[in-house]
Amino acid sequence: MRLATLISGWLFCDLLAHGREMEQVIARGDNSLLQHSTPELERWFDKPPSELPRQNGFPLAFVLLLLLVAFACNLLTLMAILPKQTPPVRALIFFLPAILFIFSNLTATYMIARGKTSGLAWYGLVHGVLTVLSALLLVFTVLDGQTHHAVIMLVALLIMLACRYVLNGRGFILFVLYGRTQRIATLSRGMRIRSGQ
Repeated sequence: MRLATLISGWLFCDLLAHGREMEQVIARGDNSLLQHSTPELERWFDKPPSELPRQNGFPLAFVLLLLLVAFACNLLTLMAILPKQTPPVRALIFFLPAILFIFSNLTATYMIARGKTSGLAWYGLVHGVLTVLSALLLVFTVLDGQTHHAVIMLVALLIMLACRYVLNGRGFILFVLYGRTQRIATLSRGMRIRSGQ
């Protein structure tokens, strides 16, 4: 856990831990969920979407962009280290993982907006893996004397630091908490209606 805190930041890890606790409460499906919501909050979230305040999704979009650029830097450096491939194979090696990466991150973003912790866990996993991979590739390229690729990996590491800053920033945390609170309030309201409270 200390390594994850060092890589992704204390606030992000705390947000993820809180989300996992809430997922356990939701999975139980009992009245303990009602302790995390109030009827007033549930009525407030029951308004039509046009009456609710608009949320600022820019922090999520910024994280998505930073992860994509860092992924591309890592993938291009890995491809340069591998033996030479034919152009069709090279294109396949780059575009297939890139498309899967984009699709996975968009799915995680959707899940975060819906208040689900699995999307947040995916962001944390991708950020951690890309940070460690960037550091390892930086060391390898420096030791191998590949200055051009070492600069690319240094840029990737700086991008991961910027991503860490956004993941622990106020805008990102507020967006995640808003989605999580909305989900809890909606589930609690349904539970109160079913029990006749």
